Amino acid sequence: MRVITPRTGIWLFLSLFSIGLLSACAQHSTTTSAEIHRTADYPNLIIWPNSNSHSNNEVVIKLVVRAGSLQETDNQLGYAHLLEHMLFRGTERFPGDQLQTRLRELGLVMGTHSNAYTSFDETTYWFYLNTATPQRVNAVLEIVAEMAFHAQIDDAALAIEKSVVLQEWRDYTRDQNRVGEVLFNDLFAGSRYAQRRPIGTSESIQQATAQGLRDFYREWYQAPNMTLVVSGDIDAEDIQTQFLAHFKQPFRAPMGQPQQYPLALDRISERLIVTDPYTTSGSAWLGFIHPIAPVRTTDGWLDDIKRIAAYDILLDRLERRLVETQGRVSDFEYYYDHFLPGFYLMEIGATATTTGLPLAVQIIEQERQRLLIGGISELELERWKRSFLRHERLQQDSAWHLSEEARLHVMLGRPLLNQSEKLALLESAVPEWTTQEVLRAVLPTLSLAPNVQIIHPYNVPAPSEADVDAWLASGTYLADAGALDAAEIEDVGFDETWPIAPTYSGALTSERVLDNGVVEWKLDNGIEVLFYQQQSTPGKAYFTLVGLGGFNRMSPEETLTGRIVTDVMGYSGLRQLDGAELSQWLQSQGLGLLATQDFYDRLMHGYAPSEDFDRVLRVLHSALTEAKADPLVWEHMLTQYRDYLIQWSDNPQHLWSDTLAEVLFNQDPALRSLTLEELDTITLEGMVDNYRRFIAGAQNYRLVIVGDIAQQEAYAAVMESVATLPPTDQVVAVNRQYPQILASSAVHVPGSGEQSAQVVLRYAVPKDSLPPSFNLDRLYLERWMDEILFDEIRNNQGMVYAIQTEFEGRTIYEDELRLVISLAVHPDRVADSVQAIEALMQRPPHKVTQAQVDHWHRDFMNQQRARAHQSAESMAFDLAYAELFQLDVNHLVTGEVRRAAPEAVLALLGRFSAPNATRQELVWLP
Repeated sequence: MRVITPRTGIWLFLSLFSIGLLSACAQHSTTTSAEIHRTADYPNLIIWPNSNSHSNNEVVIKLVVRAGSLQETDNQLGYAHLLEHMLFRGTERFPGDQLQTRLRELGLVMGTHSNAYTSFDETTYWFYLNTATPQRVNAVLEIVAEMAFHAQIDDAALAIEKSVVLQEWRDYTRDQNRVGEVLFNDLFAGSRYAQRRPIGTSESIQQATAQGLRDFYREWYQAPNMTLVVSGDIDAEDIQTQFLAHFKQPFRAPMGQPQQYPLALDRISERLIVTDPYTTSGSAWLGFIHPIAPVRTTDGWLDDIKRIAAYDILLDRLERRLVETQGRVSDFEYYYDHFLPGFYLMEIGATATTTGLPLAVQIIEQERQRLLIGGISELELERWKRSFLRHERLQQDSAWHLSEEARLHVMLGRPLLNQSEKLALLESAVPEWTTQEVLRAVLPTLSLAPNVQIIHPYNVPAPSEADVDAWLASGTYLADAGALDAAEIEDVGFDETWPIAPTYSGALTSERVLDNGVVEWKLDNGIEVLFYQQQSTPGKAYFTLVGLGGFNRMSPEETLTGRIVTDVMGYSGLRQLDGAELSQWLQSQGLGLLATQDFYDRLMHGYAPSEDFDRVLRVLHSALTEAKADPLVWEHMLTQYRDYLIQWSDNPQHLWSDTLAEVLFNQDPALRSLTLEELDTITLEGMVDNYRRFIAGAQNYRLVIVGDIAQQEAYAAVMESVATLPPTDQVVAVNRQYPQILASSAVHVPGSGEQSAQVVLRYAVPKDSLPPSFNLDRLYLERWMDEILFDEIRNNQGMVYAIQTEFEGRTIYEDELRLVISLAVHPDRVADSVQAIEALMQRPPHKVTQAQVDHWHRDFMNQQRARAHQSAESMAFDLAYAELFQLDVNHLVTGEVRRAAPEAVLALLGRFSAPNATRQELVWLP
């Protein structure tokens, strides 16, 4: 399955400086249309009810304020973002800490269920309710109204929050972001955007005053500049009633008017060549940017889909040519966006080795010209249509997605369309599109002369602009130049039903229905199958195949091969299809298949339309019986691995990574970077042997099937393709546990070059010394620690922007449970922060109360029920991994989570702060 990863150049850096939140992906169902309400002295209101099996009983509330960094004056830099922080510091009705307390009472964890972000032209506050009772929804609406019009901004709270935001500024201005800094400066050169980064400057943050923020708040946080969005499982009339009760603007004052600002397109470099010590691989990007009318109609939206069709076909052609690069180019991708009002950006890029950049540019340019000159074939377009429509028919709306669509309507004028409305448009329009129509949609973009960005590895000479021009010129399209003709890419010529001819007959040995409705089938080849019918994704089913034991079943030498075998075999394809052909075929059929392994397990995961589920299991059967390691693919990947390791040796993070490998992992080859010498010991024969011993056949696998598929259909597919997997003669046993922390230590490593120190505190205790309830207690302790550290270290002392608690060691292959606390802090405050954290652990500021346990318990129950009933894919993973993580299968399905005893939570904390706990302090200093 092809996965398009986010662009690692311009857009990543825009995200960093927007302090942004990535939006969720849409999925389809029957929903009602959006309602827009406009009332004098009130913000605009968009109510978008959504009722479907995917996301019932959830609500998203967003307050979209049309005020971001572009609205700041020269002496207000960073004010929009700083004000965003202050709105969580208290309001008239919920002063100080009472606001956070109230949010927690409602089950809204900061960062998980509530947060905000600031960009150039907006500040958006969001709240996600995973259980949508009218009482909870109304309570959150009241809080949002308080934040919109009744925020308290005082000097004492601001002084602490400025320390927090300064730490955030240090986190966002790290050395490893320097390449992005260059890209940002180039894209926005000569425009207001370059002078209005949402984070501000360290000087502007330090000089901000409470009165200045109050003035900005009063000027911009006015009803005409705000829109409240409420989406999900809601009663529209009740929402409107609550809105009218809480959201009337209580004052009148001069109001700021948002403006749009242009880019200086003539200031963007035609050739930009960048490097940095943090650059471990090369990349080349051909970019096209131009003014465009905003997408405000359904016709405009459909034009965007036509562009996607052309880009997907172009990408398919590029991927087919990867093998000819012999590893010098590892992948191609594209990115597009209406990234600013009135401007459109499209980029085609490649990741390449040190010597692969000229070839990457040549191939991209050649395929761009071939698309423009030779066009698109009928078969290419028809295949894209079938694949795209099949995908869209399976999609559902979610409360989050609808809220994002509403936000884009507010900011960019996008038409308000739910998935059923989109699908109706697509079903009517897409089948009628011609190749000429699709090509015309991209001509204004792809016919422009490209701007070229080259990010080259640090330890090689930089190419000149003349070099880049020559690379482009070498990509001139000639019909006889060796590039694939349309006829060569149209038909791979194989039986698309994917027949199999098993050598083992297979049989069912037992069947039972568990109390939770899960059906269990045990097969005579040793595989256990769990089936759970769930309709959260209508017309689609998922499977997850897990075998306990991964690299920990292998010797150190076998582990080296195991680290790369699934990648090589995945890229080698199956049967007569190479990796690119297989990926494109799976995608065109709406099928997915992913294989991987790690220290603990081996995994294969996939999905299919319900009517094609038998076919995806036949592909799974092939992957477990006839996978191959293509010599050309191995040569291709070996080139990439070697180049990466050479570049990595000069990366500033290398010393820190090596330290962690030694201190945390005892140099276990499953958990550290490989060396060039180790890479040279890996052979094709070794990969084939590794596959046969540890992956192929029935092994000790558990298969879980979850989705909208009838039991008899799932059973038939299992008996055809899973029961017939040949039994493994001797399943290799686990031969080593996860590395333990052997002794307490403190390791401070200099040389990061950053403005912050990265601090990791790890406390380990043997599991056999803990009470039987430790796995339950740690769930509650993690929530308590997050709240205490957030309140004391962040909110009260202002030391950090973010601090995180997590537990490691939850698998059956780990003998100790580890409490891990991670933070970034000013280098001068490392000792203070560590001392403050350990003081809290040794002398908690207050006991865990029954009321807190009850709040957390409700939230845990809501979360698990949401996973069980709203995501078939999540449930497939949960059930497949239940044994590895010692989880109760029945509780996973019902959403049941037991309550911990309040005293047990702090008793568990005491075990980690006791003198006999093993403690590690790891600090990466500038």
